Amino acid sequence: ACGSSDADPSVGSSNTTGTTVTTPSTEVSTTTDAVPTSSIDLPTTTESTAPGTTLAPDNRFTPGCIERGPSRAPLPVAALPETLGPLGAAPVVDIALPAVNMPDGTSDWSRTSAIAIPGGVLLWLMPYNSPTDVGMVAAVDADGAIRWQRCLDWRPMRVFADARPESGEALVLWFDNTSPGGFEPRWEVWSLADGQVTRSLDDVVAASGITGEVAGYRTALYGIALDDLLLAPAVDGNIDMSVDSLLRIDLATMTASTVTMPPVALTGYGDDFATLPDGRLVAFGPQVLGAVRAVAAVQEGDGWSTDPAALQAARPAVVEFGPYLDGGDQPLVGIDAFGTELWRRADLNPINGEGFRVALDGDIAVASTCGPRDTSGNDWCPDAAVEGVEARTGRTVWRLDGNYGVSIVADGVALIAGPFDSDPSTIEPTVWTMIDTATGRQVADDQRWADPYSFGIGCCDSPNRAWVDDGVVFTVDEVDLQVWYPRQFSTPTALASLG
Repeated sequence: ACGSSDADPSVGSSNTTGTTVTTPSTEVSTTTDAVPTSSIDLPTTTESTAPGTTLAPDNRFTPGCIERGPSRAPLPVAALPETLGPLGAAPVVDIALPAVNMPDGTSDWSRTSAIAIPGGVLLWLMPYNSPTDVGMVAAVDADGAIRWQRCLDWRPMRVFADARPESGEALVLWFDNTSPGGFEPRWEVWSLADGQVTRSLDDVVAASGITGEVAGYRTALYGIALDDLLLAPAVDGNIDMSVDSLLRIDLATMTASTVTMPPVALTGYGDDFATLPDGRLVAFGPQVLGAVRAVAAVQEGDGWSTDPAALQAARPAVVEFGPYLDGGDQPLVGIDAFGTELWRRADLNPINGEGFRVALDGDIAVASTCGPRDTSGNDWCPDAAVEGVEARTGRTVWRLDGNYGVSIVADGVALIAGPFDSDPSTIEPTVWTMIDTATGRQVADDQRWADPYSFGIGCCDSPNRAWVDDGVVFTVDEVDLQVWYPRQFSTPTALASLG
């Protein structure tokens, strides 16, 4: 199953019928702590310029893109939680997305991404398949009002911002294929208040008192934490460990600091680094099991430690399905920071095909599993389940029998759908449930959502995706983006359109 299927289950609560739940006796609270709010307004921008080349209206979209600026005073800003928790009964905003007009006269989906910002969300889109250089960036307030919208003749590749109330700017990355140097990366700082360019990345670095050439930082980037962005020199074999350094950007204050290069070879991909709860960086080395990489260094003070005890403490255990065995089994395996096997579960194997397999959430790995397969080549999944497995020991903490779809797993909760009937003639509405990853139980009575709402993640080239940022969940398909706020900030759904 690729993230979702069609059925109507009852999941994870203590009064569930037809579902086996093995859990400890811990009771799950159905209330959440109040989140403090702030009455500060979004900052205003002065002496700003238009972001790149703008086109308004732009008939390369359907409906056409229209440039918009702020038309009202900023809304009061609430301090969102930085972790995922119970959500509202419905999305707070449902944003209709435009299609991209292809050169051959057909239309294409918009490849859409979004993040939480103070008072709303920031989204950017570009063609999904079309070669056309066109894009759009917009800020939408939590009540559905378009704060501002920019129409571009280039593709906004990545946008970085923070949702803390004091945040006032975003970093926008795009590539200029008309420059003399060819496909050149461009970093611009935009105001969250009006969408105008305020300065460059070089200006941010200079204002932070950092001197020297920073162009190399623009080619390798890592979104390492909710509040930070990490940039690295170009991974071109010319890194000078005595001179080069990492550049860490605090997105709330838009200030820069340097970090000593770790004593490991960087790949230039986003999984070179991770962040510990205390803010320290972890640098990874070679792959040791599937996509899992060994812990190679941990940030200590102004430098890095490669002490084995420090590396093991940084990531005591990680869980993944191991290599294929004769007969097609692929047992669930736990390994330590260096790739050494800690345990193996021959009775737990992955569901064949695309889709969710396993995700580590704290000390618990949430896994979609099958029992051992027979040797006849039968690909059916015997004893299908989703279960929580203790990462250090391999012990099953809880288990939900049946074929489930799993979407987001983070911060002690998971969004799941199922169990699904294996009979394709049985079509029932999909119901999504938020469960506690420590117990497998539904976190609260109101944390269930039926069609038309979905948190499914499509496989292959599907545009259907779901993700979380600063406690805000985003779901997107071909035609709209839905924004789900934490339950304590939930309001009736507002409709918005970028056309």
